[in-house]
Amino acid sequence: KGRVEGVYQNAVCQELQERHISYVAEETIPILYKGKFVGIERIDVCLTSWLDFIFEFKAVASDIRPEHLWQVISYLNQKGYNHGAVVNFNQSVKGDLQIQFVVKKGGEWFIYDLETDSGNRLEGYGGV
Repeated sequence: KGRVEGVYQNAVCQELQERHISYVAEETIPILYKGKFVGIERIDVCLTSWLDFIFEFKAVASDIRPEHLWQVISYLNQKGYNHGAVVNFNQSVKGDLQIQFVVKKGGEWFIYDLETDSGNRLEGYGGV
């Protein structure tokens, strides 16, 4: 508890290195508006081997919110990936680590639940 997002990101990168999983941390992607460059965004961790997967890390005292899902889905669409996760190293007193996996299937986005091996369709995320 009490660490900034970057500390958790570095720890995850250390784990990926130890497992010989290739990744890029803080990959920048350009943002275009009407074909013109208007800024950049940074992907926290993007796997480059094993699985097309993006991690978006948070260190907030709230639960994972819809805007966090929009953020990772935006990155996934930009990269052409179908798998990702928002990971919140919850900073609230009673909060536990939270992970929400997102998967694109048949052109639609789903929250994937590991325990039930099922997905719940995300309304309003299809046309991102």
